[in-house]
Amino acid sequence: MTDFSSMIGSIIIGVTVILAAIIGVCFIDKFGRRTMLLTSAAGTCLGCILLGLSFFLQNLQIGEEHTPILALVGLMDFWIRMNAYTKYCI
Repeated sequence: MTDFSSMIGSIIIGVTVILAAIIGVCFIDKFGRRTMLLTSAAGTCLGCILLGLSFFLQNLQIGEEHTPILALVGLMDFWIRMNAYTKYCI
């Protein structure tokens, strides 16, 4: 494992979700619900792939020092797309 603190990761995810919610509110009128929903679905899929890739690489013991960062990026992308954009499209 690395020295990457879980508290720092939680703070980063919280701040990005708040910023993404603000961006989602601003862009919903400009791009429309359908575009935002399709973008959200594609981004959610990408976040899940990144998260799965980080677990797969950690299981193979490849790049163990980078897998927590990859997992954080995957989670951030998932939460941004799922919570911020989808919330205003449905």
